Amino acid sequence: MHGAWVTIVAAGLLVAEAEPLVDSPPAKLQALKVEMLGDGGANYVPVVDYGLEATLDPDAKTVTGRGRLIWTNTGSQPISALWWHLYLNAFRNEASTFLRASKGVLRNDSMKPGQWGWIEVTAMSARDLSPGSADAQADLLAARSFEHPDDDNADDRTVMRTPLPFSVAPGGAVEISFEFKSKLPYVFARSGFAKDFFMVAQWFPKLGVLQETFRPPQPGQSPALDAYGEPAWNCHQYHAHSEFFADYGVFRAALRVPKGWIVGATGLRVGTQDNQDGTITYEYAQDRVHDFAWTADRRFVEKVRTFDDTFVRDEERAEVAALIDARAQDLRLSPVEVRLLLQPEHEEYAERYFEAIFAGLKWFGLWYGAYPYRTLTLVDGPRGSGGAMGMEYPTLVTGGVSWPSPPSIPRPEAVTVHEFGHQYWYGLVGSNEFEESWLDEGFNTYSTGKVLDRAYGSFVLAPKVLSVPLTPWFSKVRYDQADVFRMGTMWRPEEDAVVRPSWGYRDARSYSVNSYPRPANVLKQLEWHLGESTMAQAMRVYHARYRYRHPTTEDFIAVVEEVAARDLSRFFERALHTAGKVDYGIESLISDKVVPFAGIFSKSDSNADPTDHTEVTIEQAESDAEAAEGPGAYRTEVLVARYGDVPFAHTMDVYFTDGSTQTVVWDGEYRWKRFVFEDAPQAVSARLYTVQPQVLDVRPSNDTRTLHANPRPGLSWGAQVQYWAQTALDVLGMLL
Repeated sequence: MHGAWVTIVAAGLLVAEAEPLVDSPPAKLQALKVEMLGDGGANYVPVVDYGLEATLDPDAKTVTGRGRLIWTNTGSQPISALWWHLYLNAFRNEASTFLRASKGVLRNDSMKPGQWGWIEVTAMSARDLSPGSADAQADLLAARSFEHPDDDNADDRTVMRTPLPFSVAPGGAVEISFEFKSKLPYVFARSGFAKDFFMVAQWFPKLGVLQETFRPPQPGQSPALDAYGEPAWNCHQYHAHSEFFADYGVFRAALRVPKGWIVGATGLRVGTQDNQDGTITYEYAQDRVHDFAWTADRRFVEKVRTFDDTFVRDEERAEVAALIDARAQDLRLSPVEVRLLLQPEHEEYAERYFEAIFAGLKWFGLWYGAYPYRTLTLVDGPRGSGGAMGMEYPTLVTGGVSWPSPPSIPRPEAVTVHEFGHQYWYGLVGSNEFEESWLDEGFNTYSTGKVLDRAYGSFVLAPKVLSVPLTPWFSKVRYDQADVFRMGTMWRPEEDAVVRPSWGYRDARSYSVNSYPRPANVLKQLEWHLGESTMAQAMRVYHARYRYRHPTTEDFIAVVEEVAARDLSRFFERALHTAGKVDYGIESLISDKVVPFAGIFSKSDSNADPTDHTEVTIEQAESDAEAAEGPGAYRTEVLVARYGDVPFAHTMDVYFTDGSTQTVVWDGEYRWKRFVFEDAPQAVSARLYTVQPQVLDVRPSNDTRTLHANPRPGLSWGAQVQYWAQTALDVLGMLL
């Protein structure tokens, strides 16, 4: 049924513990198909309207700015206070929550001693926009407070609360005017400067998200309240492993820099103005985004190309159309101007950058819907700017080159595709990265892997000596993205569940494992479970339904169950909400000739004299066994054990000398299960996960057992595991 709207995989039902089907009438399925091919625009509700002005001082490493914000109350309760993110204050001093937790180290990058960053809001006032209100500005800074909703750190200044002198009614709006000054640190944790390169991110006061609009209260319940007894805001502190969350709307910015400096920014450049003081102002605008970032460097080499629908081959479009049961003409892609801002010393990588970004535009567009913006800017930073590379913002991403990087080593390809993927899983579908990072990083790792496998195939897995990959000696050691997912999942998944607040993981490694490779494996396992077509349809519906919105884990599960027409609660509970590893293994395989029993035996006839019996000697029984021929001469026992914490049902195949196979199913709940096969030929081997793979299993080496074990494959596997363990961090680093 490849290409059918709902694919029911019989083996999947069995392996996934036979969950009941949900009734899905044809009209419902047709509605889902229509929704799947939409662009999500019907769901778009602009909440914020920012107008920003900024001046970069390259010598002082500061951005001085002012702004105007109109915020619309889309909740059901009057609002009398606003909550703001002041992200740059994470680098203000060592007492911040970010630096206490990270110790100044993030993603193999360290904060330079004494290179502090901060943001000071120097003025802020509000004007009530409700009909009949006075046209007067009310100062907000006199009553402001710095909040720490996630911990007891009163020294943290990354969240600010400003009470309003009036309430904003549901559906009403308020206009906020503010002035600020931001000091950029030396590049660290996504923002800052390196020589003449500036990555200006999280640089202005940014509103949080009204909690009610993100997680609506259950029927009959009131919206959540904060510590002040007011409707709560989702406005977390900046934590060591958290990223960002904000509402959608319109962003306009006028960026003033010295003449000769090249600027890239979120959105479309709509104006340029030369100033008499030797500066130039670039104006940008973009609707339907939730952030604004920009970069400046006087050394950038600018290259521009346009991606359009001609880069999609007819057979590629037809293949995806069949996969999601759509018409090929419904999968047309829009033109996008791609602007590459490249360091002069990296010009040799320009073609590879464009090839990677075009692959992302093509496959993400075909699978999830056309990229809706007219522009995309890709930024390549200089040596020393690694802390700002590999990062995503609306219509702007940063890449990164690791020198040397031959074509068989996927840098910049992997990082470029991954960061572009965040245009979909973060940019267009605005999940809460503070609380459910897997919805962004895990979805994107899964989707990126599919693009890389499709566009490039496998890559060489070569260790490095003094940062130089030993490619010539390891050219035959290759990996695909499934290997990346699996290697990452092997790293102690028992420490945390996948769904956790970003600051709630045990450590940085646990955050990385449970945000990137492990959830990617969960989605891959779900794909095996549902079938490729149903999974593709579910992902497409989810993306279309939640474009420009803030979905939760529960929303995704509901979409998958709706499209697949089955209850998947048990699968998701174990895969996402359970800390622990999946590990099943075949502990023993015994297949011996059936030896007749020796001893004294009465006649089987019930009327026989009970004293009338015969004796079978041990020698006679062994002689009869030696003489026995045929398929019924062996008895086979296979002992399967659950070594891990998380149970999953699965199958096992047992292979016999006559070429036959017997398949058995086990629910996997208890710690072990013994399977016995009577009246069969001698067994050759046994193997788990034969109907569908179990990619969450952390130890594939024990999934197969042969009757006469050969130690050499085991030694070879052990050597591979040791090698993979040494290089896994480097491989995963290409995606993080």
